[in-house]
Amino acid sequence: RPLLFALPVITLALVTLPLTVTSVVGAGIALFVLGGGFVVNAPVQSRLIELAPGGSALVLSLNASAIYLGIGLAGLVGGVVVATLGVLALPWVGAVFSLLSLGLLLVALRQEPVRGPGSVAA
Repeated sequence: RPLLFALPVITLALVTLPLTVTSVVGAGIALFVLGGGFVVNAPVQSRLIELAPGGSALVLSLNASAIYLGIGLAGLVGGVVVATLGVLALPWVGAVFSLLSLGLLLVALRQEPVRGPGSVAA
């Protein structure tokens, strides 16, 4: 559930980035908030293990692969955005992707954990 807080904060930081980078203090605060986006990895991993405890090694490796794929695609998408729309469009495009991830999170939270043999329902 920490993601429900973190993703809107990251989205807000991205949307306000064109305004906050006009000063050193504003840029520092924005970059601090955006850097805090890395704290979402632990709750994601915990949720994946909760959803598939018997296949935790597999889901965690797929999660890591998805992270690296996202990093690679970010460079590609960012390059296309800069080439077509300009640098000032990057925060807006990032905010759109952040909102899309929030939507996916809301869908994913509807999933129930797998209950294997011997597990106790909470």
